[in-house]
Amino acid sequence: MTSNPRRPEGTPPAVGADPDGWVRLRRTRTRPTRRAVLNAVLGLLLYGAGANVNAGFVIALASLLIGTVPFAWFTARRAAGSVRVRRRLPPRVTAGVEVDTELEVAVPTPAHVVVHDHLTGTVGIAERRRGGTPLRSMAALPRGQVADGQVDVIVSDVFGLVEARASGDVPALTLGLPAIADLHTPPLDAPWAVEIGEEVAREGAGPEILGVREYRHGDPVRAIHWRSSARRSRLVVRELAAEALPGIRVDLAPATWDREVLDRAAELACGIAEDARGGGYPVEIGVDGIAVGWGATARNHLALVPPNAGAPARPLAPPPPGRTRVTVTLSPATDGVGITVTAAGATRDLGIVPTDLPFAAVGGWFSFHATER
Repeated sequence: MTSNPRRPEGTPPAVGADPDGWVRLRRTRTRPTRRAVLNAVLGLLLYGAGANVNAGFVIALASLLIGTVPFAWFTARRAAGSVRVRRRLPPRVTAGVEVDTELEVAVPTPAHVVVHDHLTGTVGIAERRRGGTPLRSMAALPRGQVADGQVDVIVSDVFGLVEARASGDVPALTLGLPAIADLHTPPLDAPWAVEIGEEVAREGAGPEILGVREYRHGDPVRAIHWRSSARRSRLVVRELAAEALPGIRVDLAPATWDREVLDRAAELACGIAEDARGGGYPVEIGVDGIAVGWGATARNHLALVPPNAGAPARPLAPPPPGRTRVTVTLSPATDGVGITVTAAGATRDLGIVPTDLPFAAVGGWFSFHATER
């Protein structure tokens, strides 16, 4: 599930898709089958025998057998050149999770068509149908932009004498989003949410008011403290205890990543961010020179990160006085992703999450390491 299927060298691309998404494959080669060779040999033998005994019926039968081969050649090539294919996929999928896929194959001429879709691994037989024969399957797609996938067809005439092949890339236009690892750890006990050597947040919990601060764009109107604003001649808002929680920053280290290791790192980044947000922490994702708040945009960005990404993210504004930041750094390691947590000037190494660790077991890995201090 790590990369898009590539078109083998020498395979021509498909003709561009029409407005309805149909793509006509390009014919590659045509060859007679063993049945055609036997048919031609039998026809030649019958022709020779009929000519020797001057049997017109035998000669006519031999001519018919020999003539079916070029007819089948023409029919198979014509059918292969007229096969059209259209792919139907959801615009967004979760990488590694099986989804319903559909490949429609339109065969306007009588022929036997075997279809192989390299993107989904689907193999099926298409019937003569101008509207298209739907070939459905369950398939898990890779992380990233799935732009196309190779489709091969083998077309034979109704007698099975000649096979013509056609191939091409059929657009997919699907974004494979990284899966969100379910860490199932209490956010307040999670290792990335605990400062090393200090308290994470100031005293206070829930909606307790800790004081007031200047109004910032995006603050809700109901949070404005009007009496203090009038006294200070500028807008101020109530600062709640929840706002005193440290900001969580998940960084992908600047390095050259192996594709599978990067896929696991994207899953971990999503899982840590989602888990921290569940605890009320403000979360950011930093990767490839960009730092964005955790949400749909950040997940889309992680889906498109190439293996050579990981440039240091843009510097963030320092946290407000009295508040701290916890940085979780994901780095490529041998056969896995290394995780370190930095807070209050100290760094803690959580260990390496193996690449071959089953996705469902990632939460157990974190539960074990969250209990170790």
